[in-house]
Amino acid sequence: MKIILNFFLIILVLLSFPGCLSAQTGTVLKSALYWRTLFDSSYGPDHNLINGKKYVDYRPKSTGHPFFGENITYQGTVVINQLTYEYLDLKYDICNQELIISYTDFSGAENFIMLNKEFISEFIINNHYFKRYNHSDGRFRFYEVIASGDISCLWYWKKDITHSVTSVEDFYNYMPERRETFLLIGDRFFKYKGNRSFLRQIPEPIKEEVAKYIRNNRLRVRSASESKIIQLIDHCNSLLKNSNI
Repeated sequence: MKIILNFFLIILVLLSFPGCLSAQTGTVLKSALYWRTLFDSSYGPDHNLINGKKYVDYRPKSTGHPFFGENITYQGTVVINQLTYEYLDLKYDICNQELIISYTDFSGAENFIMLNKEFISEFIINNHYFKRYNHSDGRFRFYEVIASGDISCLWYWKKDITHSVTSVEDFYNYMPERRETFLLIGDRFFKYKGNRSFLRQIPEPIKEEVAKYIRNNRLRVRSASESKIIQLIDHCNSLLKNSNI
């Protein structure tokens, strides 16, 4: 009986303040409409493109930043639901794997919205090409495609964050960006960290020739430049083609 009385009391209180509830609802709707109008003024009305949430920095007291490259917007391209959008102002949060688009409000302030990554298949930012790959366990990740073919090389970018609490304030520290390196052969991913683990994944008929190429060029695949890795993967694919595997 006590529970029922409490329930009716709550109902009576809510009914006593319909104006407050209406005002709060109206404020939320006006706020959503406001930033949506600002976005449309920058990119035009497109519900396929803008289908995400406003990006908010929840760690303002931190050293470093969570973004790929510098803490600036880069002009880029995104493919969403098989539609291509070019000349967008983008940031890529590699701590949370979120692609963020920038827009300017009427006062000239810069604001950000997270694009819905469920619908993104690929994107280009600062001339780096990223593609979504789905894994057998249901996960998906965005990998930078360094070289592609029967053997592809992919880099997965990430950042770690450390947390320190002092007696006065709460601080976060973003570590330097780092990459995990993979070979994609067919539909299988193989992580490598050095020359041995790289060669372990190379098909047997061409393994000796690839090892010879690495020795002759004094390559360390873990730290080799992007251009050197592209040349190596192109050589691997050329050997595969000529071996008729």
